[in-house]
Amino acid sequence: MRDMSNSPRDDNIPGAEEDDDQNIMNVHCFTQPFDDLFIWAILTKRHDMALLLWGHGPGALAKALVAVKLNSYLAQELISTEKTNMGTEFQMFSEEWENLSLELLDSCFKQDPKIARQLLTMELDHWSKQTCLTLAVMANHRMLLGHPCC
Repeated sequence: MRDMSNSPRDDNIPGAEEDDDQNIMNVHCFTQPFDDLFIWAILTKRHDMALLLWGHGPGALAKALVAVKLNSYLAQELISTEKTNMGTEFQMFSEEWENLSLELLDSCFKQDPKIARQLLTMELDHWSKQTCLTLAVMANHRMLLGHPCC
């Protein structure tokens, strides 16, 4: 291990403190803040806020499919722990996201079937290189998987 006691300290270097602040800011920078807030809103049962955030930023179909999966999972967990009222609410939210995602895909398909297919099959960088089709499979969204576009 190298002895650092004789090396110059950063606080002796002019502007080093500013560099540290910049590095801290780079580490804590959110690349997709609306997506992060969207997930937070779902997990904290702020459905109306999630609907509002859904329209911001790219990837509306992907976000809707993630919302289906998260709400469905939360509903199952809450129902299994006998918190059926809250579980039922999350199940209703999941069904609403299913309908929204299906309406969105249907609208895209009516506009341009080729682009709609691309929307389903392109890799999504912010969602671990998943596609909307794989997100629909994970969410067990059978209505969307049965759409003519698929």
